[in-house]
Amino acid sequence: MSATPTSSKPGEFTFEQKTPVCAYLVALVVGELQSKDISPRCRVWAQPAVVDAARHEFEDTEKYLRTAEDLCGPYRWGRYDMVVLPSSFPYGGMENPQMTTLTPSLLAGDKSLADVVVHEIMHSWSGNLATNATWSDFWMNEGFTVFAERRVIKKLYGQERADLHRFLGIRELAVDVGRQPAEFTRLHIPMDGIDPDDSFSKVPYEKGAAFVEYLESLVGGEQVFEPFLKRYFDRFAFTCVSNTDFEAFFRSAFPHVAVPDWDVWVNGTGMPPSPPPTSALAARAETCAEQWFKTRSVPEACENVDQWSTPERMLLLDKLAEKAPVPQAVLTSVQQAWSLDDVRNAEVRMRWLRLLLTGEAPVPAKAKTMTVDFLTTYGRMKYVRPLYRALAAVDPGLAKSTFAANRSTLHSIAEKMVERDLRGV
Repeated sequence: MSATPTSSKPGEFTFEQKTPVCAYLVALVVGELQSKDISPRCRVWAQPAVVDAARHEFEDTEKYLRTAEDLCGPYRWGRYDMVVLPSSFPYGGMENPQMTTLTPSLLAGDKSLADVVVHEIMHSWSGNLATNATWSDFWMNEGFTVFAERRVIKKLYGQERADLHRFLGIRELAVDVGRQPAEFTRLHIPMDGIDPDDSFSKVPYEKGAAFVEYLESLVGGEQVFEPFLKRYFDRFAFTCVSNTDFEAFFRSAFPHVAVPDWDVWVNGTGMPPSPPPTSALAARAETCAEQWFKTRSVPEACENVDQWSTPERMLLLDKLAEKAPVPQAVLTSVQQAWSLDDVRNAEVRMRWLRLLLTGEAPVPAKAKTMTVDFLTTYGRMKYVRPLYRALAAVDPGLAKSTFAANRSTLHSIAEKMVERDLRGV
């Protein structure tokens, strides 16, 4: 329950939420669950078979939460608990107050995907504390959250890591902007007659974060903007806030700062009207991908490739996939370098399977079998949608039959989106 537990007896649980919250933030979780404490205010819940793995995966949550408080001000919800849901959960996480819901695809075994929790923690301020007034103001939730998430990552892991996350986010945004109708690439989308799920994309996340970064650059950087961020969350704590409200608050805080292109950012279509981010780690990964494709083996540019972080591996695999059809020699050498057939990290595994499906024809039956196994294991839309599209490109019959056989195991939103992706295949 997204509230404070007040008692727990066999067969009976009671909760109390003293703080008003919007309806979309209320959740009930029902099942056979066990819990493990992480800190006096943090606990993870999961089914008995995975609760110990979840405790290990998310053991840094208290550290994330303290760093977030340094940035945004005191955590006002008391407890920060998490629950790992079944694999059909269609998102990475959902920021229900006091009980964040998480996908089991984060259980990589080495904490390499645990920083998704940082994003959900930041929603404790952006979204839960200061809540979007309407779904047209959704960027107020996600843009501030991604901005703050990257700032916490910088404080914890350094500028290079934060730059790489920003670079990858803009890449994902470019893909969605190319796929979405133009009106859905605005930050403030008129929602009259529109199901908000239909407009879901990286736009409110990444374009929103880019806008917040732009505003920070205008007022004088981190030292000026971070105190303003705390004042913003104080001013709108436990209320709903619209784009118009935020603009008025920003202009009153910085009356001498001109933002003549505010409307271009908020109502303009397409990519952000700002220079794309750069990243030294991204540049290395892109160079490595170029040379790997040419040499058919691990090139000199891939120094210590076996020690690369998850985001670096993600980018390299993405760049190789852009060069389809990928020669078998390249696929073989990548597999030898990283043993990707056996990797548990879902972000990397999804990209490896997609890369195999872009290989030279004929695509090996093993690649299709592993893809179907992944699609019937996870229901997170971030993974199943691109994999279904990739599988449909090489074997439309298998993609459609796999979906038909397993659609009832997907969340209704994921089912609708995959059905749309496969329409006309």
